[in-house]
Amino acid sequence: MKNTVILILLFFINFGVSCQSKKKEIHPIKELNVINFNLFSVLDTIIQMKEEVEWYKGTLFFLVEFDEDSTKPDLIVIRAYEKISYCYPNIIGFFDYKKHSFVITGNTIDTTIFQKTNKERNFEFGLPPTRYTKKGESILNTGAFAVWSIRNKQCKFKILGFLTNNENDPWFNNFDTEYNEK
Repeated sequence: MKNTVILILLFFINFGVSCQSKKKEIHPIKELNVINFNLFSVLDTIIQMKEEVEWYKGTLFFLVEFDEDSTKPDLIVIRAYEKISYCYPNIIGFFDYKKHSFVITGNTIDTTIFQKTNKERNFEFGLPPTRYTKKGESILNTGAFAVWSIRNKQCKFKILGFLTNNENDPWFNNFDTEYNEK
């Protein structure tokens, strides 16, 4: 009886591991060069703020979304991720900055910000590994998020808003004020 229970447990563990590995996908993404260096001061602020968000402290991955709002073509949304769970169909490239990877999505490459290269790198997509605090509590859960709204106005970048799922983080939102200015 013990052997049967052990075999059943091993089967389910093995089955679970094989299911998880099937969820991981490797995709090549083209590397981009940042040619508008004004972007870096905003990224420095975002990287610093991300380190103050409990769920994302120590993560090295961001998704940078262009073309999210057709009425505001100069709006950029940046999200911190432990790891992207699936490969977005509109990924147009990536760049690395200060040991962080920024994956760019959108309809086209903004040539005032980025320049294409011939290089590419493979990225693994899938569920992130679970991390734990010293007390054994899960650090990352699927409901965690950190989002920044950025405006690219005349090739200068400004953080308009910051939101997380933790009300103790220093949220702010200047989105409406910025877009209602004449």
